[in-house]
Amino acid sequence: MQMMASKGTGNIRYNGGIPSFAELDIVRMLKLLGTKGCHLCEEVWWTLAPHSVAMQWQIEQVDIAEQVDADRLIAEYGLRIPVLKFNNQEFSGEISVEAVQQWLNQLDVGREANANS
Repeated sequence: MQMMASKGTGNIRYNGGIPSFAELDIVRMLKLLGTKGCHLCEEVWWTLAPHSVAMQWQIEQVDIAEQVDADRLIAEYGLRIPVLKFNNQEFSGEISVEAVQQWLNQLDVGREANANS
């Protein structure tokens, strides 16, 4: 049984299997962890943001220095920012549109494998 979605309509037809986010026409909510003045964080934002609609993601910028648990977040992420988070999974390093899409696709495959085991 597979699940099919008509793009942009919200109509879903169940035919079995675990659907990908793209098949469900769902927008992934990504968090971009960084700080004000982080030029790499800004660069990632301007690289990814124009592709939000086509890639079915929305990016929320999170300034780790302005959070309630800022000390912990800075200790954990300060040297690694920018970091993307999705469903408690993290992605950092060379962040490009292609790399992020590949990462999200791998998470989809992992989700499908876990659901089938």
